[in-house]
Amino acid sequence: SKRVRKPGKRGLEILEVSGPLFSSPPAHPPTQKMATPTRYPGEVWFLPPDAREDGDKKGRRHVLLTPCPESDGCGVFAYASTRGKEAGFGGSYILLDPFKTAYGRSGKTGFARATYIYPCRMVPAASEDLQRMMGRIIDELAQLRAAVHRGVGIGSGTSRGGGAAAGSMRGHVVRLVKSLAAEMDCDRGPGRSGGWARL
Repeated sequence: SKRVRKPGKRGLEILEVSGPLFSSPPAHPPTQKMATPTRYPGEVWFLPPDAREDGDKKGRRHVLLTPCPESDGCGVFAYASTRGKEAGFGGSYILLDPFKTAYGRSGKTGFARATYIYPCRMVPAASEDLQRMMGRIIDELAQLRAAVHRGVGIGSGTSRGGGAAAGSMRGHVVRLVKSLAAEMDCDRGPGRSGGWARL
């Protein structure tokens, strides 16, 4: 390729390139900015109690599902509990036994007892709400990803299809009562009695 420098405005030079672009990397690549420190999926964090009226009244461990910057960010977590209540209703979950693998037996998962992790019950949290990191899930991470897919219905189809969601409310557009619309930040629909959401 042929490169020609021409004078530009305010003392800048315009570099015209003819021929194939990116034929070879530059001899001196531009300096890249330092990446923002990030928390990663599989990390187990202790979150504070939920201040909402119907929120969780106790601080508890949650498992991070999405990357989350260490500052000015927001992550999505999976609720964790030693009780199988949501599992009994068919909610997507994995049952983590901290003593089943060598990694868990060394105490690095952050759990001391068999615990249900529920991707069907997701909790958003701001970076400043992450109180302390308790551990990390490694051996069960592939199972957790699959459970996330089940939890949000990926591949299940819709109510009118032939998949697992056949006959359910999935894919329907519904009108929410005012209190639920406000909680889900969906209170911008027509009228003032509620909002719209797609299941």
